[in-house]
Amino acid sequence: MLALAIETSGDVAGLALATEEGLVSELDFSHRMDLLRRLMPNVDGLLGDAGRSPHDLDAVVISLGPGSFTGLRIGMAAAKSVAHVLGKPIVGVPTMDVLAHGASAARPKSIATLIHARPQEVFWAIYRCDAGRPVRLAEDRVSPVQDVMREAKRQSKIVFCGNGAERNREALEAEFGPSCVLDERFHTPRAAVLASLGIERLMRGESDDVFGLAPRYVRRPTPVVRIEASNPRD
Repeated sequence: MLALAIETSGDVAGLALATEEGLVSELDFSHRMDLLRRLMPNVDGLLGDAGRSPHDLDAVVISLGPGSFTGLRIGMAAAKSVAHVLGKPIVGVPTMDVLAHGASAARPKSIATLIHARPQEVFWAIYRCDAGRPVRLAEDRVSPVQDVMREAKRQSKIVFCGNGAERNREALEAEFGPSCVLDERFHTPRAAVLASLGIERLMRGESDDVFGLAPRYVRRPTPVVRIEASNPRD
């Protein structure tokens, strides 16, 4: 099984080709708000460098968010288009799960994943590591980082990862110690991890509806809120 994984939740996008035996190829790129133009050419380049064509794909894996509204929308549209045109299954994986499984390489007992939402707010989730594998304790939430810290105090030897953790490093380290925020390797969800988690779902016989699959925004996107505020209903 050859799967294409697409991760577009943040400023650094990621693509990966993988099989059930492991990673074939991976590409990360900073798109600088030019994701729409660059995504599909980079998919073609990834396939070409691996000596593969789109028709070699058996499935598509997409990172669901939360994260950038525009990035998630573009990534989802691309993933669904590829899956639909090729007639291949698609599976979605929550971005927080991708971050948590990547951070589990540091062998913590608990993990808090934080993704920047807007000034003073983060998307977040907390996981307990069971035999080295993260187990989600609650659904994704969005709130000030102080709420994350209060919840994190209930966990044993917790570490923080994600760009939201990096942006709030000073406050987190003041409360939990100088080594609580993992280094930069764990702040971006890796497409290779996304591919692995997606293939696990596929191997269990799971897939998502290519038409019904949608990003996990957690809260209504800011552009939508602004539009509705400027056009109030009577």
